Amino acid sequence: MMKRTLTTATIPILMIAGCSTSGTQPDPVNGAKPITVVTPSPTTAGSTEVQAPSSTVPIPETPDMPVPDSMPRETDYNNADVGYVAESVVRSERIMKAAELYLANPTISAAGKDVATRAKSQHSASLMAQKEMLAAWGVSNPETIFPANPQNIPTEADIDQLGALNNGELDKRFLELMLGNLKGAAESAKQHMAEGFNPEVKATAELVISELEKEKASITEAMP
Repeated sequence: MMKRTLTTATIPILMIAGCSTSGTQPDPVNGAKPITVVTPSPTTAGSTEVQAPSSTVPIPETPDMPVPDSMPRETDYNNADVGYVAESVVRSERIMKAAELYLANPTISAAGKDVATRAKSQHSASLMAQKEMLAAWGVSNPETIFPANPQNIPTEADIDQLGALNNGELDKRFLELMLGNLKGAAESAKQHMAEGFNPEVKATAELVISELEKEKASITEAMP
């Protein structure tokens, strides 16, 4: 299987907070499904053996023999991973929508425009990879498993409010939403680091945490 890597934005910060195409769903109590890894061990030239409980079955040597780090991602996740990636998708979509509405207003500040442009670009870059991961886990609509109390993700009402503002009021309100989103993204990422299982998703959460302060500084500086 082709090894895929979840694309991370510098600010999924302005991102994030957890169904499977395989036959067994993750255990909601115990977390991740067990991973079965078959490791070939060479015997004589031209063949390998796979040790079975009751017998040894020789199989032809092949360059496509699976190795542990190329196992399908469907086998290495738990419910916390699913919820976190689902929240990441919804967070990214809301931030992109808010940024587009803000950027469409000609009265915004240059500093606010820079923040919105960067946020829109970064979330757009990570969104497709996040959706692909959810699809591999059998989730087509992340809104259906979106947390009841999301961590500071802008609501549709928050976004609609931006359309009624102009000038400094608009800048202030948009940047407040971005700062609140940073705080929520940090809390969600820290929670996932403690509860998640998938190493790809945990690496994303770790990156979010490490990049938060830089983004917070740039948004605070842009605040009118």
